[in-house]
Amino acid sequence: MVQENIVLRCVQCDMYQSQLVKQSGKWTCVICGLKQSIQRVYYHGSGAECRLQVQRLNMANES
Repeated sequence: MVQENIVLRCVQCDMYQSQLVKQSGKWTCVICGLKQSIQRVYYHGSGAECRLQVQRLNMANES
């Protein structure tokens, strides 16, 4: 069974990250630790696909 991941953006630190899909609709940022609800999904797919999207989005966010 393949688990689906989603790409989310933290509202406090503005970093994108990949999380497993959860039914609760809540997630915790691994960088700043803020618990928050899912407001927008920027991408969904396999873990490898999401990792590439997170890297691309975070690099674009730096400039």
